[in-house]
Amino acid sequence: RKQEAGKIDPALISAHNRLGLQLHRELTGQAEAGDNVLLSPYSIWTALSIAYNGSAGTTAREMASVFGLKDMPLNEMNEGNAILARLLEGEDSGVRLNIANGIWHQQGVPFKDSFIQAGKESYGAEVQEVDFASDKSVNTINRWISKETEGKIEKMLEQPLSPTTIAVLANAIYFNGSWTDPFNPESTKDEPFTVADGGVRTLPMMHTANMLPYKETPDWQAVRLPYGDGRMDMLVILPAAGSSLDQLEQQLWADPAPWQQPFDEASVQLGLPRFKAEYGSDLNDPLIRLGMKQAFQPDEADFSHMADIRPLFLSKVLHRMVLDVN
Repeated sequence: RKQEAGKIDPALISAHNRLGLQLHRELTGQAEAGDNVLLSPYSIWTALSIAYNGSAGTTAREMASVFGLKDMPLNEMNEGNAILARLLEGEDSGVRLNIANGIWHQQGVPFKDSFIQAGKESYGAEVQEVDFASDKSVNTINRWISKETEGKIEKMLEQPLSPTTIAVLANAIYFNGSWTDPFNPESTKDEPFTVADGGVRTLPMMHTANMLPYKETPDWQAVRLPYGDGRMDMLVILPAAGSSLDQLEQQLWADPAPWQQPFDEASVQLGLPRFKAEYGSDLNDPLIRLGMKQAFQPDEADFSHMADIRPLFLSKVLHRMVLDVN
């Protein structure tokens, strides 16, 4: 694993994390008060990477700039993404992580062999020809997403696609992690929980007392809850009593370094809500605000490395996530 990880340019990992935080900031800014904001930066990155392989000219340069990888050759980015996927899906007895990519393109539209090859070789994408004028195409894609997410996301596409649709590029991730030290169900009880606006709700709170990786400052407390063999964990950050979620987010967006370092072990008494949350968003505007403009413009977008057809542009970038903590 260390040898494989050593082949990935650290700039690629930094770019992943940076884009995730930038999108989180954008989505939080447009959310209604009290709304949850959930996203999988890795999933978004992967789907956009496939689209990036089909881009050219200014469109490609803008996408590379948003990725934060203006100086990285495309083949190096593809190779790094492929290695990262293999590492993430590596064997861990307590974690199940499936990463799937799909490319559906309109029947009769000749797609570039280089684009299809990159999708298959670097992203393991399933490639299918479909007729987007038929309602069956939506059912086909929704069934694929439902299967790859173990039914957690049953419907990604809510309505028939435009008959002028040329392609749908999709990434689906299913993660199921078993706690290294599970919570005892008998210790779960309804308790008050303070939400971001200061209101209090009664929620089922899970409890444990354990030696865990822990860190605190005057502004926040943070704990890592390991999964399986400890290779992966959930990082939970709690604003201090005198701080707020807004202040914590501002710190996180400005510099995530304090939470990216290993924590020392400490004896922790933890109460964590048991909850399920869902979120869905159109990412067009956030990506445009970050600088990825031309890709969405029918008259300007250049995806000539995907297919020789105009107009060929990104009409929608959709993201959905379901988080179930128990």
